[in-house]
Amino acid sequence: SLLALDLDGFKAINDELGHQAGDALLNLVGKRLRSLVRSNDWAARMGGDEFVVVSRGVKNPMEACLLAARLSAKLSQPYRIGGALVEVTASIGIACAPMHASDADDLMKCADLAMYQAKADGRNCYRLFEPSTQTDTLSP
Repeated sequence: SLLALDLDGFKAINDELGHQAGDALLNLVGKRLRSLVRSNDWAARMGGDEFVVVSRGVKNPMEACLLAARLSAKLSQPYRIGGALVEVTASIGIACAPMHASDADDLMKCADLAMYQAKADGRNCYRLFEPSTQTDTLSP
């Protein structure tokens, strides 16, 4: 499974506390993500405030949703940056191969679409890709 994560409210933190604090937060989020995934999985920052988790061996979408719930709960715990406690949440989109896509590019597109749905549904949540409502943007 592939989980696409976008930090909610990161721009406000960057604007209020400065880019140095924003960079420190991104590093702490990355470290926390890596500490939460299994040894055969990986987590990486894609750019900006977007991260991706690739979880191998997930047998069904429910397992991927459980992972997303665990990540969401842990990522929303406060971070200490300098003398301040900073809180951030994440919107997470989930796509599972081969159920949602058979190649990496389309799997990433599916996870991104699900993440945008999580943002549209109020942020600080996760959504599993739903092919019936989101297939129009995928390649044939």
